[in-house]
Amino acid sequence: QETTVQLRRHSIITNGYLLDEKKSKYFSQHPLNLIQITIDGDRETHDQRRGLINGGGTFDTIIENIDTFFKFNKRTNVSIRMNIDSTNITKFILLHNLLTDKWKDENLNIYPAFVSDRSEKCSNNCAILDIEKQNKFIFEMYEKHGIAINLYPELQLSGCSATNVNSYLVGPKGELYKCWNDIGIEDKVIGNLNTEKLNNQHILAQYLVGPSMFEDQKCIACELFPVCDGGCQWMRLKNINEATNFNLCSNKKNYLTKFLELHYLSRKNKAMLNSK
Repeated sequence: QETTVQLRRHSIITNGYLLDEKKSKYFSQHPLNLIQITIDGDRETHDQRRGLINGGGTFDTIIENIDTFFKFNKRTNVSIRMNIDSTNITKFILLHNLLTDKWKDENLNIYPAFVSDRSEKCSNNCAILDIEKQNKFIFEMYEKHGIAINLYPELQLSGCSATNVNSYLVGPKGELYKCWNDIGIEDKVIGNLNTEKLNNQHILAQYLVGPSMFEDQKCIACELFPVCDGGCQWMRLKNINEATNFNLCSNKKNYLTKFLELHYLSRKNKAMLNSK
């Protein structure tokens, strides 16, 4: 008799500050596939951006917690996200080198996340990097440092917390949201950990089965369709419902040849290193 085993996947996103030994041991008994932790630069830069209310830093505690987590969770993939704008862009390579040297034998991935303007009110002096500057950074990371950052336009149809049925964001009072951009907005609360019911069903419907790239003629005509997943659903809804003009397109759209060339070189170099 054949038995089918259904594997469950669990992941969390955290700032890592409260990820102490007790929690690391808990996750060793309840394994995670992935844990994402945000570190926004070297110690000085991170502590300026993500300090405690009393002015203290958080960098050293987070690093210590990750070190402990690795000791008890060897099979969990640890993804370090660094939010990047023009004021800390030079710190990525410093953080990357520091962490890869420290945890070179662990399941570690470090990647940049470019800060975006969700208000559409950012002036020309804003720290936000446009698509051209983002791609310049990605290209330089490989050409100067040999670090390949998402060079291949892999199929992205997994969506995000907003578009996945079993994904929720928890606020400080136990309130539940579907999208990161909704946190703190009372009208966007869809439930609470202390109750058994979800409310604001129209919000759920908009995110889960609302307008998508499959109804967008611009997307359908794009050579990356449907690889890019159609962009941010929150932005798509804002464009439709509030006449905003958020750019939903992938940063690879007008630079596809360059990305593919660097991807080819990165794979070729990796193969050569593995053959030695």
